Amino acid sequence: MSTSVTITNVNGTLYDQNGDVIGTVATLEEVLNAGDDASEQQILNAGRLTTVSNYGQSSYPSVVVKDRVSVNELFILPNVGKGNFNPINSDGSISIIGTQNATGDVATLTIAPHSSTACGIKMNSTSITIGAGGSDSTPSNGATFSSSHNTIRGNWTQFLGRAAYSEIDDRTKMIPSAPSVDGTSIPAFEFKSYHITGKHKEEHATIYLSYNRANTSYYAVFPSIYYGYSGSGGTYTAEQTAKNTSTIVIYNITNTSFSFVITKSNDDNVNIYITFLIVYNISGMYYPKSY
Repeated sequence: MSTSVTITNVNGTLYDQNGDVIGTVATLEEVLNAGDDASEQQILNAGRLTTVSNYGQSSYPSVVVKDRVSVNELFILPNVGKGNFNPINSDGSISIIGTQNATGDVATLTIAPHSSTACGIKMNSTSITIGAGGSDSTPSNGATFSSSHNTIRGNWTQFLGRAAYSEIDDRTKMIPSAPSVDGTSIPAFEFKSYHITGKHKEEHATIYLSYNRANTSYYAVFPSIYYGYSGSGGTYTAEQTAKNTSTIVIYNITNTSFSFVITKSNDDNVNIYITFLIVYNISGMYYPKSY
């Protein structure tokens, strides 16, 4: 035969099933304040557990969270000394340290939300990964900095406040601006290409810009001709291609496009690519409206 007993706790007072007082339970504050460790005082106040440490600047954590099975530990040190637990710590640092039984560089510390995608910050003794997206342990978008190499993943759409695309289409490549040594901005670049075929005596075309965020007509265009000239008498050499094509002239420069013209010296079939390097925003330089 079994007997059940009901004990009710109301504000620290214990009642039996008949409503009679059978004892009291000390509050957490009373338990903490009753400790005889003179170096530490713990106070429970308005739902917040505050730990006040008298260790001073030291390697002793004020708060330790430990897993009994794996011996993983999480240390919180409000005033860690220089180099304690990690060389990156300086005097007076506030540190959160992940350890495994407080020994060696063996722990991995992760700060991440509960999510179906990889999103967060992961640190171990040799690398740090910051990123979001995907279901693998390495986020599909983000950056990893390790002792052997640095990796950036994903499509970057913003860089130092300026749009930056690695590729718009197969004929438009983008290079973002970047800071110079003194912190100022260096020019941004854009590449365009144009394919010319056929027996045209001359070729006129308009090239439309993709990157001109400054909305300016002050930029430089540098054209290059790539060899591939095939004439009616056979395939031309690079030297023959150069002899039978004229200088490219750039004109009608606007904030959205520019035009060019090129001629050749005979009526043979032409098969060349012209690639344009567009350089934006060189400080103090005044570009002409045509060349």
